[in-house]
Amino acid sequence: MHNQRRCTATWLSIGANQLIDQVSGLGRLTLCPVRQRRLDSLRVPSKALAAYSALRSHNRSGPRPTGVITGVTTCTRGSAMHYWQEKDDDKTQLIVVTEEAVYADKMDHAASLRQIGELTAGKSAATVFGRDATHVVLRSVSKVQQERGDDDIDFTLRDGKDEKNETISIADEGIRNEVFAAIERVSHGRFKCYEDQTGRARAAFGPILALTIFGIGTKIAVSAATAIRAVEEYEISGRKKGLKQLVVWLLDLLGPTGCWVIGGILCALSAWVLYHRLSAPPFYSILQAEPYKPQGPIKTTLKYLALAAVIVVFMPMFLR
Repeated sequence: MHNQRRCTATWLSIGANQLIDQVSGLGRLTLCPVRQRRLDSLRVPSKALAAYSALRSHNRSGPRPTGVITGVTTCTRGSAMHYWQEKDDDKTQLIVVTEEAVYADKMDHAASLRQIGELTAGKSAATVFGRDATHVVLRSVSKVQQERGDDDIDFTLRDGKDEKNETISIADEGIRNEVFAAIERVSHGRFKCYEDQTGRARAAFGPILALTIFGIGTKIAVSAATAIRAVEEYEISGRKKGLKQLVVWLLDLLGPTGCWVIGGILCALSAWVLYHRLSAPPFYSILQAEPYKPQGPIKTTLKYLALAAVIVVFMPMFLR
């Protein structure tokens, strides 16, 4: 009876580990700290788990594309260096994460293999990658963000009061998740992991704002184009005369019909994004040192009220 109970407990542990890996969809990623502690408390070390390693590895992110190489090597300073090779039809992207920076560059397959050989031989990633490669210095990064289902990992870099953004696009979801987790690991606790599931109201505001701006801009452009074509001659003066002449020439070239067409396309794209976001509100994974505070309902309501006020102000222009 005692052996039967122990065997049952072991199989329950195996099932729990497999279920957790499948549901999380992150495989061997480092999860958010609180969730990681909870998962670790459920895991029971057992030799029997080795028999399931291949199955769990397959379930993490699905089968790898042909030609993908991943690995961990040692930098010249003795710290771990993680690298991934994402092979496309004609180009191969090599992504490297060290404790100092994140590198990414696209090249032919032979060049990527050559650079991987240099990295595994102990050469510094800073010397392996050329000037055209994406190079994100982690000490300058204040925030790392990825949206589920999107190819991009977005970096916010801060230098004093200046702030700029860098983006690395990774098509393979498994590699993208592993790169994100590796950045958290090499930060050694400087970054905390947060998750933000936006509601429909928050998700819809950006597309609605864009739809409003494009709608108002289209109406203004159509009115201006109509007025320009209604006169035979016009005189432009004042500051930025050259820019004004360019705008007038462009409106005269497009005419009211051209402005309606371009404005209609932009509005249609905004409406498509709005539908997409309402159907599947974005889910974000965020790494940052400061505590993350998602936008609350009060701020969302105030933004919608301000947008409604703008629409009311410009409404008479559409009713003419």
